[in-house]
Amino acid sequence: MDRGIDSQSHNGDPIAINTSNDLYGYYESANVLAKTVDKCATPFVVGVYGRWGRGKSTFLKTLKSELSISANGQSFLHLDYSPWQYHLQSFNDVWISIISELASEEGSIAKGLKELVKSITVRKSARAIFGTAATLLGVGDAAGKALKDLLGDDEAAANNEYSDFIDAKKKFSVAIENYLKEDSKRRVFIYVDDIDRCEPVTSVNVLRAIQLLGRTPGCVFILGLDRDVIVHNLEKVYENRLYAKEYLDKIVQLHVELPILETEDLKNALLFDAKGNARTGVEPFVEWVARFMDYNPRKVERFCYLYDYKLSLPTKQQKDPQFYRKTVLHTVWELRWPELATEIARSRDILDATEKLRSAKTIKGEKKVLNDYAHLPILKQIQADREFLLVFRKIYEI
Repeated sequence: MDRGIDSQSHNGDPIAINTSNDLYGYYESANVLAKTVDKCATPFVVGVYGRWGRGKSTFLKTLKSELSISANGQSFLHLDYSPWQYHLQSFNDVWISIISELASEEGSIAKGLKELVKSITVRKSARAIFGTAATLLGVGDAAGKALKDLLGDDEAAANNEYSDFIDAKKKFSVAIENYLKEDSKRRVFIYVDDIDRCEPVTSVNVLRAIQLLGRTPGCVFILGLDRDVIVHNLEKVYENRLYAKEYLDKIVQLHVELPILETEDLKNALLFDAKGNARTGVEPFVEWVARFMDYNPRKVERFCYLYDYKLSLPTKQQKDPQFYRKTVLHTVWELRWPELATEIARSRDILDATEKLRSAKTIKGEKKVLNDYAHLPILKQIQADREFLLVFRKIYEI
């Protein structure tokens, strides 16, 4: 093995990596960032950027682990928050969910927040219940009118929610301040993941809450997100792309891009299974599998799952000397071009024609194949996708 590996690195769940299981070369970057935020002035907001499947959650867990080690006995508070796991319909829901997470922690910081969350939740529930009742009873009904008088109009309700937030923000700041009084070296690290999985309005509301709550001394917010998705969501809400880009820059003080991965970084994940056993048949094709999985850990992981599944199926084709080559090829096809792969799997004619396209040495040769199989219109689509034929040809050249 090129690197020592840990079986947990292959099970699909984010883990805290170290020098013994750092399949993707993220450990050093996480370690350096931990030393940076350990000593930075607060409040502070960090953005850890990477596309889907690049390992942002694993990076955040590793950062959290490194900060826990660097604390050297200091009482750092670490809070994991994933807005995607909540049913968040408004800005009010967002900040209540963040404060609720803090209130669920043990120790002094939770004391001043538990009653606040309880009272806000009760008021919110009452508004929802009585508001529904008032609607069902009808505007003209005396009981309905009485309920509406009690609740107030929409503007009054909005003012109440705004007042709730102002009150909550003050108590949030006081709770953090009291926590810091016990030890000035204390910090509250809040790791916010999966923002880019939320609906556009929800993700923007999460950023708004972080912008306001993140101004509290002693707090460090660390955001894991796909920058392009978030800018798109902001643009969709505010209808201004320049403003969308500037909005994120105003919230985040330190922008960290996940390191670019190369074939070498993905090699062990492809060559070994979850138990550390060698994965049969893949080694000659590692470079091309990594490339066509976009050097993306999540996509590589999916390749391994599907490839291992295919190998476990009973089939006479295992006696074919090209069996592993074909299995690698079809696994890449199914993941990168699922529609084309489905059509090929359904028709022996399409598979034979695709094989002849691969073998064609010139454009003229490809045109002859298209003429011979003119009854297969999908063949033109396959021939037009040069990348599809490229992976076919390269894997058969090895």
